[in-house]
Amino acid sequence: MGSYTVVDRRRVTPTGTIPRPHLTTRPRVDHKPLKAMVEGTWRHVSTHLERGVRDGDLRPETLWTHIWGLAISTQQTHDGVILLIADRNKPKTLPLQGAILVRSMLEVLGNVMALTATSASIKWFLADGYRRKFEEIQVQKQIFGARKEWKTWFEQMDTVLDTQAHWAGLGASRRRNPSRNIPDWPSPYWLTRPRRIKGRKRPLPVLIRGNRAKLFEEGYRFWYSQLSAYAHQRSAAAHMAIFASNPDAHWEPGALESIVASEALLFFAATMSELETAASMPPSRDLRVLWSSLWDLDEEAKRFVRIRYRRLLALGALKLS
Repeated sequence: MGSYTVVDRRRVTPTGTIPRPHLTTRPRVDHKPLKAMVEGTWRHVSTHLERGVRDGDLRPETLWTHIWGLAISTQQTHDGVILLIADRNKPKTLPLQGAILVRSMLEVLGNVMALTATSASIKWFLADGYRRKFEEIQVQKQIFGARKEWKTWFEQMDTVLDTQAHWAGLGASRRRNPSRNIPDWPSPYWLTRPRRIKGRKRPLPVLIRGNRAKLFEEGYRFWYSQLSAYAHQRSAAAHMAIFASNPDAHWEPGALESIVASEALLFFAATMSELETAASMPPSRDLRVLWSSLWDLDEEAKRFVRIRYRRLLALGALKLS
């Protein structure tokens, strides 16, 4: 008889479990060594933002209060992503849900860039907030307006609307009919592009330009479509949910979690970099060490550094190979 070489491809054999092959050159992302850098960066940025708003060094106050809120949102969302994919949850980590949160982190980066590029953009940001709250309350009034127990609630919400309208400097016509008279705050795609709307002679302004726009468009083109497909529960979400729920089928255990973690870290670092620069903070050592670590972990981090953060943060020591 001829001699045949037989490869047993079953996962478990009489001699034990077959180890999974490592099929990627992408390094695993272990969040534990990076945790201290993230926490140190956040301590630095949040301290300077809070102090600057409190002491009146960051003006206008309404602008920087909302930027501070977005900074907190980024930090909390990053922490939420890490909780969903933490090793202690294995084998029931939630990379799909983590990726959906990463989409939100990309949107925060765009909004922070827009608000710090020109202080005038805060009026539009706040007007959009008024419109959203107004429309929400109108729906509630249509459904529950006839009930006596809702009367106090609606009175309180009218006060909230008055406050938001004052922040945005809205006139009477825009207060009465915001859906008609206040354009939506731009989605990520329109942050870097002019947009024409019906009834307006001139296009809506572009909020992110130049070097900021180049970086944000890179992130948008690379990630946003797939992350949005996850968030809107399209076919990509169904595929990811099935795959993530069956870790024994993964040839590269932890790869899904590593990808999500690296994306969250990248958008966290980018947003903190924008805030440090816009608020003229002293340089954060932890932020620069974080970028150095991301440089070794993620090809897109290298591109972000080359496009914007090498110059902005003076990261000249990194080897730009």
